[in-house]
Amino acid sequence: LIPGYCGLSLSDADTASEEQQYHYALVAGQRVLACVTLKPESEQLISLRQMAVEPEHQGKGLGQRLVRVAENHSRAAGYKVLQMDARCEAEGFYRTLGYETDGEVYTKVGLDHITMKKRLT
Repeated sequence: LIPGYCGLSLSDADTASEEQQYHYALVAGQRVLACVTLKPESEQLISLRQMAVEPEHQGKGLGQRLVRVAENHSRAAGYKVLQMDARCEAEGFYRTLGYETDGEVYTKVGLDHITMKKRLT
């Protein structure tokens, strides 16, 4: 979903450590409706990456479900903080789930982003 959704492609660096990452998807039949990846950064910190929901399925709670799955997995695995590079247009969505901004807005892949974090303990 992500590369096509944003008009991007994944580099070798993006996929180099995939076997150490956790990938989740909500699927209907053969179609992926939403997906997210968790990438361990340290013993206490894990990053939420590549979050996407098919446009026609946005606003139906699928994104919230995936974030909750990601949080539960991270908490159970012993991580203390979940962070992300959130697109600024999604900041409100993550705020409703308890995330806080950390730092200033920056441009990444041509889009405005902001780092957001949530303590899991």
